[in-house]
Amino acid sequence: MPATQMQLVRAEKEGAEKRDIVTRWGGDAAIVSKGFVAVPTQFLLSCATMKPYCLTVPEALFVINVMAFKWDAKAPFPGYKKVAARMGISEQYARKLARTLEGKGFLKRIARVGSTNAFDFTPLFQKVVEHVKGDAAKAEGEKPQAA
Repeated sequence: MPATQMQLVRAEKEGAEKRDIVTRWGGDAAIVSKGFVAVPTQFLLSCATMKPYCLTVPEALFVINVMAFKWDAKAPFPGYKKVAARMGISEQYARKLARTLEGKGFLKRIARVGSTNAFDFTPLFQKVVEHVKGDAAKAEGEKPQAA
């Protein structure tokens, strides 16, 4: 019997699916006309389960809104009034959220003379990384040991 030769060819997709942010959020570019904020999924997964303190939903939303003003390694410095307006809350409540985050050790507010505070979330970022590494170590420890 003659040997048949079969060649495997990957089928080409008709119009490769777009995975950009506009497509993911409905397809109209107007939704990102004022920009967008990159939020690590790990932050979303960790913020409610960090120990000894977790972030409340308003605290997490405060962090995300302040991060909309962060474009490099420097601490962002939006005014409380602007953050409050974006969140639909009072300026006093925005200040309370910052104080609470600072009290939990997730934020360092940096006073700037004649200007708005800068918000240093380095302690929060470090806590999220610790949380990720702790989860990874825990998962590693749960794997069955080879005999």
